[in-house]
Amino acid sequence: MKVIRFVPEIEDKELMLLEPEPCKKHVPQWYRDGEYHWVDENGNNNAGLKTCKPFIDVMIGGYFLLTPFDIHVTRDEDGKMNIRWDGPDAWQGFVGERPSALEPQSLCLPVTARTI
Repeated sequence: MKVIRFVPEIEDKELMLLEPEPCKKHVPQWYRDGEYHWVDENGNNNAGLKTCKPFIDVMIGGYFLLTPFDIHVTRDEDGKMNIRWDGPDAWQGFVGERPSALEPQSLCLPVTARTI
């Protein structure tokens, strides 16, 4: 069995990081309550959201990297992404901003996932 090990890349932050959790532990209630099939006004049976395999993969695949503080992601009037968090000053640099939504970079979380 393959094991994924998450390794913090910021010195002395290991003790403050929460353990990553599988997304499948945090499936929202609205999805759990969803239907596999639904009947429209004409009596036709239709596939529900739970039958869409790619959507299921999005809901249960991967891991949540939990933080001990909230991260706020917003856009200003010009469309620029703003990221701020309620963490202590020692955590400045924990979350980086990507320069543009058009660039292939994503939020830079200083954690590396390695298969061991």
